[in-house]
Amino acid sequence: MKVFFLNKPYKKFKVIEKGEEKVFEIKTTDAISIDNVNWCTPFNEFDEVLLDYRIYQYGLDMQFTATDIIDVSVKDDILKMSPDYHYEDFYNYISEIKEIMKTFSCE
Repeated sequence: MKVFFLNKPYKKFKVIEKGEEKVFEIKTTDAISIDNVNWCTPFNEFDEVLLDYRIYQYGLDMQFTATDIIDVSVKDDILKMSPDYHYEDFYNYISEIKEIMKTFSCE
């Protein structure tokens, strides 16, 4: 029996957070075609698109749930950056992100 989330078939996985005893579920679908979609997440071993998942980062426990899926074609060059775009140094970027995230500290 197939189960659906936002009209897409999905798979459900139980995940155990490293270093914690927290167990939670994630939902994924292979009905959406995006190459290497999870490359920058702790779920990079999954080839499917994440529809519902939980993550703990920068002191925040976050839940992400897809609320809508719109089927549209996207041109290959949609993410092409303009030649004058300024790339921030990685370490400066992380420093700024950490500064912003201090706002959410519960200490």
